[in-house]
Amino acid sequence: MKQLLAAAILPSRLSTTLGAVATAAMALHISAEVLSRLVWGQSLFGTIEIISYYYMVAASFLPLASAQLQGQMITTDVFAKIVPARIRPVTDFLGRLVSLATCGMLIWAGWVQALAKTRVNEAISGLGAPVLVWPSRWMLVIGLAALFLAQLVQLPRGVASDEDTPPGAGARG
Repeated sequence: MKQLLAAAILPSRLSTTLGAVATAAMALHISAEVLSRLVWGQSLFGTIEIISYYYMVAASFLPLASAQLQGQMITTDVFAKIVPARIRPVTDFLGRLVSLATCGMLIWAGWVQALAKTRVNEAISGLGAPVLVWPSRWMLVIGLAALFLAQLVQLPRGVASDEDTPPGAGARG
């Protein structure tokens, strides 16, 4: 189990780091945009498009695995409160299975779209010149794949010992 957890932590850290770098780059880009408008009275090329299609996608999807491993994802306890305590491990496991299946379907759909958009070299017009946006489709797939791996590692969590659970990870998934 520790080896599986280690295998999930590396992609999680890498994708979180990339998300943090994207957030910092977005802040610098916005600052440069404001400065450009104040000093030269002109916007930078494709600022809105780059922020919308690159920085925001990276900041939103790449850190998902880290949030999952740290137990910081949104959870609901509606059913946990009405299910007897002895059945909760089963319902928690079933909930993790549903989450894993949903993530898998999103990866598949994202993969199909990313592949299609890559083939047609998807771009949008940004101030008269095209801005390629197909690479951002792959950020979604990468972020969701890292999340899938984190969920997969956490699937047998009810059986794992406390030392296999990363700090901050709760009993729910």
